[in-house]
Amino acid sequence: MGILPYGNKPNHRDNINKATNNIISKFPEENPFIHYIDIGPVYYNEEGMVNRELMPDYLHPNAEGHMLMFKTLEGQIEKLMVN
Repeated sequence: MGILPYGNKPNHRDNINKATNNIISKFPEENPFIHYIDIGPVYYNEEGMVNRELMPDYLHPNAEGHMLMFKTLEGQIEKLMVN
C-alpha cells in the first residue's frame, strides 16, 4: 500500500511521499509476489487537498478514514486471498 498523503497544502514531505510511492509502485514489475495499491486519492476532497474530515491532523486517518481504507482495500485483499 502506498504512503498516504500529508498536509493541507503542497509541501516537501508530501512530495517525498509521492516520489516514494512512484518508486515502490514499480516493485510488482520485478516481483509478481509483490502487490501495490495507492489508496491516497480517496483522502482528497474536491479541491484536491487532504480531507480534514478523514484526516484531522492531515496525517493520520480517524475512525471514518480507517473505515474508508478498509473498504478501499477489501476488493484487493479478497482477490489476493482467492489466488
